[in-house]
Amino acid sequence: MKSKEMTFAIGLVLVMAIITASNNFVFALQSNHTTILITNNSAFTSVSGVTSGSGTALNPYIIENLSIDASGANGIQIQNTTVYFIIRNCLVENEGTNFYGIYLDNTTNGEIMNNVCNNNHIGIILSNSSYENLTNNVCKNNYLGIYLESSSYNNLSSDICVSNSYGISLEDNVSNNNIIYHNTCLNNDVDGIFLNSPSYNNLINNTCKYNKNGIYLLSSLHNNMTANICSYNYLYGIKLDNSSYNTLFKNTCNNNLYENNIQLDQFSIDNVLSNNNTTMPQTIVSTPTPIAFNLIFTSLVFLPSLVLIVLVSNKLSKRNKKENQ
Repeated sequence: MKSKEMTFAIGLVLVMAIITASNNFVFALQSNHTTILITNNSAFTSVSGVTSGSGTALNPYIIENLSIDASGANGIQIQNTTVYFIIRNCLVENEGTNFYGIYLDNTTNGEIMNNVCNNNHIGIILSNSSYENLTNNVCKNNYLGIYLESSSYNNLSSDICVSNSYGISLEDNVSNNNIIYHNTCLNNDVDGIFLNSPSYNNLINNTCKYNKNGIYLLSSLHNNMTANICSYNYLYGIKLDNSSYNTLFKNTCNNNLYENNIQLDQFSIDNVLSNNNTTMPQTIVSTPTPIAFNLIFTSLVFLPSLVLIVLVSNKLSKRNKKENQ
């Protein structure tokens, strides 16, 4: 076995150890509970699993220490609320292919922490929601681990997304100004972190390994990717398609198996790449016009791509001059 493939094999063994350990992530489970549906501010009651709190910033409603094994419904669904609440230390699983573990719809001021969401269609979903904090959750064996749609100004930190199809996914052009910090996305079938059309998000210090792609941006603008580790993925460490005006700074993209480490397609323009660490040059394919330059600084592995773009552009400029004469 080649050394790189051996490294992949060892890494996957470690991933499976993390998956096994995550089964014990939730502690002090006190009771089984049926599925929870809260539809307005006044529905935070003991019947809906609330153990304490008044809904203020200093005294939020608390839902905690529940095991929800649901079938045919979303595990915990909260919608149309503005009060402060915390969901913590809950196990929500087995919603199958159509339902969600924890579902926040048109809410603000929620904190989702230390939960495990397994075997659902989506582990945790934010829809039309803002100013939520997701921290230290484990999402495993879902189609989507954590999913944001039309949701802005949220913080995702120290979450673990393992063995989903997609680890963390942000969808549409109004999922903006979110902070994705220090999350771990391992062994997801497609992408560790996937952005489809959002803008002005910050992806900082995330670890994306053993996925198809580490981080993948599609039609996404003005996002910042800093100090992420995207190594040992099966295609690219970081991939941009039709994505422009993004910044990639001090990311580590090494030992991605079949393709180069950072890939920009020909429609990805005016991105800035600086101080990234790769073991081999990334492929950059850019439309041959001056405005299509991607700015690449400091690291020698980027220079061949930059020179190639400049030469192609110069040749076309000379050709255009001759044709105009």
